[in-house]
Amino acid sequence: TAQWSYVEEYLNAFESALDEGAGDYGAFIDVESFADHMLMMELSRNVDAYVLSTYMHKSREGSLTMGPIWDFNGSLGNADYFQSWMTAGWHYENPEFPADNPNGFKWYEKLLEDPGFTAILAERWALHRSSIWSTKSLMQEIDVTVELINDAQQRNFEKWPVLGEYVWPNDSGAEDRDSYIEEIEYLKTWLTDRVEWMDGQLMP
Repeated sequence: TAQWSYVEEYLNAFESALDEGAGDYGAFIDVESFADHMLMMELSRNVDAYVLSTYMHKSREGSLTMGPIWDFNGSLGNADYFQSWMTAGWHYENPEFPADNPNGFKWYEKLLEDPGFTAILAERWALHRSSIWSTKSLMQEIDVTVELINDAQQRNFEKWPVLGEYVWPNDSGAEDRDSYIEEIEYLKTWLTDRVEWMDGQLMP
């Protein structure tokens, strides 16, 4: 009961700081983790972003921290709703959002009103784009994974021959990609276009 009360009071205080708009919310959250979480959701255009499968944690003496991330099957151009197949546009601005949870984006709505937070978003994006999210690194990661699961993907599609078929919630173009290699190329093209669009928004 005591822990429950503490967490409730902590979150209420955090939300009060957000509502006041004075930037004091940083006393309650790991701001960089919130920025990184948002960038990951937007990079992948995850249909579950913000409103479903969203986890956070807090150590006893630490700040509220986003993560671990989870549930990315409906991401990276692989779904046919919330405009998630599009490489341009913010996920949180699609016209259906946030249908699954009307309150799911409220914290980020407030954070985005703070120029300090949007500056951190841009800083974190530039940092990641110069390292683990560089286009070269992303393509290499795909290639490594392709090699790692090559035997498994062959067994998978022998068991379930779904290439070239629509399986909910695949993007509509899935029916035109009837080979594993075409799927890999689609992923690479989609991801390259997506990071380039985000570059234009966050690194003008």
